[in-house]
Amino acid sequence: MQKKILSLLFISLLLFSVSSFTATAEKYPSYNYLQNGKITRTPQAFSVKNVLFSDDFSSESIEGAQDIFVDGDGTLYVSDTAHNRVLLRKKDGTCKKIEGFICQGKADTFNSPNGIFVYDNLLYVCDYGNNRLIKLSLSDNTAEIISNIQSDILDSDFVFRPKKVVADRYGRVYCVSDGQYNGLMVFEKDGSFSGFVGANKTTVSIADRIWRKLSTKAQQAGQSIFIPTEFESVAIDSDNFVYTVTSTVDRYAPEDSEPIRRQSPNGDNILSYNLTDYPIGDKIYSFDSETYSGPSRFLDIDVWGNGLYSALDQTRNRIFTYDANGSLLFIFGGVGENEGYFAEPKALSCSGGLIYVLDSKTGAVTLLEPTEYANRIINATDYTRDGDYNSALSAWSKVLDYNANNELAYLNISRILLNRNDYKGAMEYAVKANNQAVYSEAFIQARTAIIGKNIGLIVFAFAFVVTAVMLLGKLIKRKRIAERLCKRSATVAALSYDRHILYAPFDGFWVQKREKKGNILSGVIILFFLFLSFVLSAEFTGFCFSLPADELSRFNIFKELAKTVLPIMLWCISNWCITTLIGGSGTFKDIFISSSTALIPYISASLLKTVLSHCLSLNEGAVLNIIMAIGIAYSAFLLIAAICSIHECTMGKACITILLTVIGMIVIVFIAILFFNLINKFFDFIISFYNEIRLRL
Repeated sequence: MQKKILSLLFISLLLFSVSSFTATAEKYPSYNYLQNGKITRTPQAFSVKNVLFSDDFSSESIEGAQDIFVDGDGTLYVSDTAHNRVLLRKKDGTCKKIEGFICQGKADTFNSPNGIFVYDNLLYVCDYGNNRLIKLSLSDNTAEIISNIQSDILDSDFVFRPKKVVADRYGRVYCVSDGQYNGLMVFEKDGSFSGFVGANKTTVSIADRIWRKLSTKAQQAGQSIFIPTEFESVAIDSDNFVYTVTSTVDRYAPEDSEPIRRQSPNGDNILSYNLTDYPIGDKIYSFDSETYSGPSRFLDIDVWGNGLYSALDQTRNRIFTYDANGSLLFIFGGVGENEGYFAEPKALSCSGGLIYVLDSKTGAVTLLEPTEYANRIINATDYTRDGDYNSALSAWSKVLDYNANNELAYLNISRILLNRNDYKGAMEYAVKANNQAVYSEAFIQARTAIIGKNIGLIVFAFAFVVTAVMLLGKLIKRKRIAERLCKRSATVAALSYDRHILYAPFDGFWVQKREKKGNILSGVIILFFLFLSFVLSAEFTGFCFSLPADELSRFNIFKELAKTVLPIMLWCISNWCITTLIGGSGTFKDIFISSSTALIPYISASLLKTVLSHCLSLNEGAVLNIIMAIGIAYSAFLLIAAICSIHECTMGKACITILLTVIGMIVIVFIAILFFNLINKFFDFIISFYNEIRLRL
């Protein structure tokens, strides 16, 4: 009895510990995206260090606040919009309220202050309600005001409504003005307006362009004007490059809107990113939810001191952190009022390795600190950026100890091994990272090294193979092996005759039909090789040109069989029906045999492509495309020649026949779908009728 009680207690403690661990692990769930776009769960990236409320600022409330900033000393500034003031909280906990300032000897106050920024003991405040920008000295509380802006490049009805601001080390000010779509407003150190920089590009669809061209001037005047979208927020890095975010993005192609930009001095976007992976926030999203649907819409951005930057998404209240190369490192946060979630986030600030998030609805500032897992990634990123590859290799390996699915770790290890001339290792890790570009770079170097070391052996092996093939051909011809095989088997004879068709298609197809040089089995064998080429291409193509791993995992041999057999059979049936109606002389057997023969160039090109994919790099992929183009073109030519020969028609009539055959295939598919739907409805009716009778009896 005591043993049973002890066993039950042990099991209860074990279940409690497991549930506690699970609850802790899921407290701040994090995730990321794989190279193929799928979501993968990751260890917790950030945890809540502290949450500051109004009491921590010696204030009655900070609900409705619009912006925060944290300087290098750890002093937190809050733009308390609802109470027309700026709150300060130093690292030691002491607080201060800035409710006014002195300008030209007169006292003045804020009116709905919005964006704030601090640099060189100067506090920049977007005094939104007063349509002005305040540059306030934190030493003596005196201020300079930028307002009543006059310029020839401004519209006559322009109203200055500053909402976000930053300043560079030279005192130049960059400001986001509400309703202004020409870009960031730039002010010199003396407060003079110098122009705009970095307007978002407009994206116009082809349909809109065509419609606008066809419209009259009156109609064009009534149509909407394509203007750039305005910026939502702005940040600046240690190199004086300005970052901007845009919340208005294309729902279906958010990358076209460039939601995050790094502005060059002339306004070009110089943000580093993978050409196929622009920083857009969430890559997978639905359009069904009424509240949280659509792509990420960034509300604010801030830059870390080590090249990382974090952006705040207002669609699902998440924070996305990227490295200097645009690689997505962390995703965390979400909608809610629990710890680690946000009800209505308005701004974020990064300082001292922490992320500060302002929640306007709850009136709280959340301090987020990186976990051990995130710190390992950050350290590895720093080592990689600084060129300390020995430390970086060790750091990325430790990241994999936490998360074996971290493709960024595999990718960086692959690059480090490539720099060390460990090409085999680089290729191995590039495969794990699912990165074909880095694999291709390592493959080129490995191929060059192998050829350089074994050039003599390679030449000898090539000469030996060529000589062996030539001798084998002469032996076969001398012993008349092929002729004897052709006499013994009609199928071998038919397949052997196909070589003649490849060289003289019109004459070959004519003789094949008149002298019965082909048979059904030879056509079936060719279709088998077509199916085999599909399978080999999918399963054994070199990594540089292979299908994504998730598509390979869904590979189904029966689907591939249907993809090869059904189209050919549909073609033969449709062509036989069409040519019977328009007076063609070919039989169904002739059509099947000649159509199968016409596929030989395509099959040969596909098999050659599969073999060469292991010998070529990604940059040499055009060679494979050319091979496949030649195979497809020659097969199409053979198909036209086959139609001309077996149906005894001209080239023009053959092309028309092919077009009608394709249309016939579509009609057959439509009728088949309709037939199966009718059968399905018929059986549904029988079942319903049977159930109704059974219930009434």
